[in-house]
Amino acid sequence: MQIKINYKTTLPLQGNAPACVIIENEQNEYFIEFIDNQTSEIVHSQTFYSNEKVYGYRQWYCDWLIKIYKDNELIHTDKFDLTNKYVFIKIDGRALGDNLAWIPYVDEFRKKHNCHVLCSAYFNDIFKHVYPDILFLEPNTQAHNVYAQYYIGAHDNDGVYSPKDSKKIPLQQTACDILGLEYTEIVPDLMKSIEHNHRRISGRYVCISEKGSAPKKEWKEPNGWQNVVNYLNSKGIKVVVISKESTTLENVINLTGDYPLKERMVDLFYSEFFMGVSSGLSWVAWGCGKPVIMISDCTPLDHEFQTNMIRIGKNNLESVDYEIEDYTSTEEVIKVLEKII
Repeated sequence: MQIKINYKTTLPLQGNAPACVIIENEQNEYFIEFIDNQTSEIVHSQTFYSNEKVYGYRQWYCDWLIKIYKDNELIHTDKFDLTNKYVFIKIDGRALGDNLAWIPYVDEFRKKHNCHVLCSAYFNDIFKHVYPDILFLEPNTQAHNVYAQYYIGAHDNDGVYSPKDSKKIPLQQTACDILGLEYTEIVPDLMKSIEHNHRRISGRYVCISEKGSAPKKEWKEPNGWQNVVNYLNSKGIKVVVISKESTTLENVINLTGDYPLKERMVDLFYSEFFMGVSSGLSWVAWGCGKPVIMISDCTPLDHEFQTNMIRIGKNNLESVDYEIEDYTSTEEVIKVLEKII
């Protein structure tokens, strides 16, 4: 008889971990309990037979205790232990903001469990300088011989991918819940990855971006952004547009286009502050230590980071699965700017 237990989930939303199979030539009946050792909750239990694979059906981190019985007698116990083990954590999302929000907790997981972490993410050129103790792999890479594997992604609460509905909690808490960490806001310290050897813009300036990952994230006030530009210009402050998408704004320094992220970080580093919507560039600016003014009418108040940020919005939403009721006015935005310029 050979008992094989595997803590490596293979695909998002499958919940196929942990997995157990008893390999033997004869046919026997067994009973198994997958237990959350922290709460003593029996997550799943069932009768199974020789050479049949059974699952615990929980994809996020759990301090597993597995017990196997035969004829009501305990014959095997397996205690989950990550110490000095290799763990593969996959960031299951391409969005820049998601990657920046979640990556600090991958390192916190490594430190908490004293394990070796491999991580696949979409901005490895930035992250590898910030988190040198993590081995970064390209997305869709398969890692063999790892003890456990986790996926960090945003999804409705189905009890398999994550313990909570990610639409109704802060974005960073999604990673904490999946990795079994206590939620505390952590800034991804991108300063370690900034190359300070060139400054492209002289004088006092502000970086802005009108765009987000979806049109519904954009500020809907007619001529709102142009009014902001005009106000900042009247105060002797240049306005630099750094979105990937093109802009029609006038009297700005137009640096739109597909520039490397490291160049965006340099522009942000030398700026007074960043002003934008709920977008990846807001997370980049925050990670670069810059104050962020965020206009967001479309996300809950606690969805994004809370420190070093002024948030301007009209709607008190409970979920990112939203219907926008009202939009922030130009006057409200200018009032905020008057207080900080």
